[in-house]
Amino acid sequence: MQNDRGLPPFAPFRSMEEWEHLQWLVTSGASQSKIDEYLKLKSIRAMGFSFHNKRSFLQFIDRLPQAPAWSCRSWSVEGNITDKNGNPMTEDIELWQRDPVECIRDLLGNPAYNGHQGYAPYRVFRDLDQDGNGVNLILASDRTQLSAFSGDKQAWPVYLTIGNIAKNIRRQPSSRATVLIGYLPCAKLTCFDEKRRSLEGYRLFHKCMTYLLESLHDAGLNGVEMLATLTVLEQKAAGENPAEFKELNLRAVKPFWEHLPHTNIFSCMTPDLLHQVHKGVFKEHVAKWSTLAIGIPRSDMDEHAQRREMDARYLTMPLHHDLRHFDKGISGTTQWTGKEQKHMEKVFLGALDGGVDVEVVRAVRGVLDFIYYGHFERHTDESLAEIEAACAMFHDHKQIFVDLGIRKHFNISKIHALLHYADAIRSRGTADGFNTEGTERLHIDLAKLGYRASSRKQYLAQMTRWLARQEAVWRFGTFLQWAMPGYTAAGDTVDDGDDDDDDADIGDGREAEREDVSEQDMAEEEEDKDDEEEGDEDEYDEENYRVAKHPPFPRLTLASIFRDYHVDELRYHLLRFLDQQGIVPLRTDLDENSPVTFPVYKQVKLKLPPLPEAASESDDDKVVAIPARPRRITGVGTVRPEAAAQWGTALVRDREARPGAGPLDGLTPARIRLIFKLPATVGTYRHPLAYVDYYTPLSDSAAYNKDIGMFCIKRATRQGVQHSAVIPVTRVVRSCHLIPYFGRSVHPSWTATCVLDVAPKFYVNPYLRHHDFFLLRFLYERYRRERERSITIPASRRAEGPPAQGDAPAAKRVRRR
Repeated sequence: MQNDRGLPPFAPFRSMEEWEHLQWLVTSGASQSKIDEYLKLKSIRAMGFSFHNKRSFLQFIDRLPQAPAWSCRSWSVEGNITDKNGNPMTEDIELWQRDPVECIRDLLGNPAYNGHQGYAPYRVFRDLDQDGNGVNLILASDRTQLSAFSGDKQAWPVYLTIGNIAKNIRRQPSSRATVLIGYLPCAKLTCFDEKRRSLEGYRLFHKCMTYLLESLHDAGLNGVEMLATLTVLEQKAAGENPAEFKELNLRAVKPFWEHLPHTNIFSCMTPDLLHQVHKGVFKEHVAKWSTLAIGIPRSDMDEHAQRREMDARYLTMPLHHDLRHFDKGISGTTQWTGKEQKHMEKVFLGALDGGVDVEVVRAVRGVLDFIYYGHFERHTDESLAEIEAACAMFHDHKQIFVDLGIRKHFNISKIHALLHYADAIRSRGTADGFNTEGTERLHIDLAKLGYRASSRKQYLAQMTRWLARQEAVWRFGTFLQWAMPGYTAAGDTVDDGDDDDDDADIGDGREAEREDVSEQDMAEEEEDKDDEEEGDEDEYDEENYRVAKHPPFPRLTLASIFRDYHVDELRYHLLRFLDQQGIVPLRTDLDENSPVTFPVYKQVKLKLPPLPEAASESDDDKVVAIPARPRRITGVGTVRPEAAAQWGTALVRDREARPGAGPLDGLTPARIRLIFKLPATVGTYRHPLAYVDYYTPLSDSAAYNKDIGMFCIKRATRQGVQHSAVIPVTRVVRSCHLIPYFGRSVHPSWTATCVLDVAPKFYVNPYLRHHDFFLLRFLYERYRRERERSITIPASRRAEGPPAQGDAPAAKRVRRR
């Protein structure tokens, strides 16, 4: 339209600067009074904007193209309680809503989703009937608290999105592919007595949802008819009291889906990983049961002692950048976020092992495997079989909780729901596309922020107005991105690196004039603000690693390296590496008295590639090697507490993988002691180097514990001495997390910072990330089963020798031990 009228794309704005000011003011969270103050500044008025105060500012926004409009439907509910005058008490009800058909039309027509929409299945698990619809509606609703610390202000948002939009787009709150179509009333219904109040709450919900979705009825055909259920309801309505009414947990309500087209409500209930599995099956049930199983039947530990033991195991867990450290244990936490819950799950099985019966370990492993397979973003028949196998593993071993007296039955709906996940994925897609984590996050943008911007009085009306203005600005920014190729809306920009500081090349030669003992302290004084800034790092090259452009410790002497990094054999292993590479060292006097200084890094960053099955996006990873830091007072007078050393653990490629030898062949866990650059005074090598202490390799199948599903490793030795080496960082594949084997109880001297030095053996954690689970569980288990099948032999051949020519091979097969 702008082109037809000869107007620029940013019209009705006078300039792009005016648009960017308005966009920032709307999205910054500034209050209306602050916006008014800002627009009245002389310097801002001098810019000649179309708006000069908050009133003209808001009026200008309201003239922009709008999303589907909001409306309010109100009525009164008459209760069964009378007031002091004998009149029935009433309660006013407000339903704020938008037309879902208009919202769908808006989503389908939005150019922001161009290239991210689909209208036909690309993998068919079941035949689609002739009445299959072209747009798949996804509805989500959940009541949320608006007031933070006190008060009872609540909102009940109803969200809508469509399955035609790619799930990775739907999961991004900033994409606005999930829209708010209504606020259900959070009515207290005090006009009813307690006995009736619950039923009237059900009725109110269904009535509001019917109003909210009534336009969908005319958009399609009649819904699926459920004869058995309708018959029971009709009997109840006629005054009868059929037994099925209570057995089937039915309610005397008129369901909102009764006339919705193409709707079988029972097939619309999708898997919910957050509430059903993470917070339900695992947190509320399996985690509690397993903790109560600690020490049974070998000791008489009470419940408090069992919780203390589990807390001690979490306190002792080695640190990792992708893992939250529960420094106070887990038993005292009363409110868990979804993120905290996932971090607790990552190490739960390893923490449990040794303290409980092996049957408990197997049952818990089944649930955890189910969770991780359930998070796959793409499924095959093989991965769906793994989901079913994980579910079966839990059910096969859950009897242990009854045997230990912890449970009497397992008649729990959330546990039963696990049986239907594989079939639900086959019929409706992967479970991550329906995870309620998305709607939980939307509560912030579409409910809580709007409430905070309101006056707290008649807040729903203000919230809808606030949301309409936010959407209008977002829609205009989306339009500009489509109309002006190359333009990026302010909210979508990436950090332009203004905070990058090339002065992070610690030291300019001054440290060479000081004692060895102060070299590290000098570098730390320069980097009090942060360890390393992102902008001070090279981009990932073809070798898929990144280090700082300027090493944080550019000139560490060998004396300080030997003292702080515990790499006594550095000279031997470095010269051995140079010899293997065919590099003749310029000097070999690499003892503690050597004048040679080494550039030393704190970390190397890696990029884990996308996995179509487990992670659609690449994942940032890093491996650290940071020595201990004593307590000290900085130049500005602040106290920096002492910090323990951090020696990261990683999977490194010890040798090239052999064909057909499995996904882990050639990979060995190692502890990174030192990351450095070869000094020019010694030789030239393109990549940074790492000094590593090896653990036993993963190629040893005997180290695999089938019960816990993890590799059990220990420190590798050569002639009784720690097996170490200097390797290029290009051979560091990814970081890994090691869980110490605790046995029956945690050793009292173990801590999170020293356990890697003192524990005799460890498990390689496959639950750290989805990348690790895919490699260490899915791919390895598949290889292990294929190998076991390939080495089975006919029993008759072992007993009778090779069959005569023409004889049929024996049918019975046994597995070789």
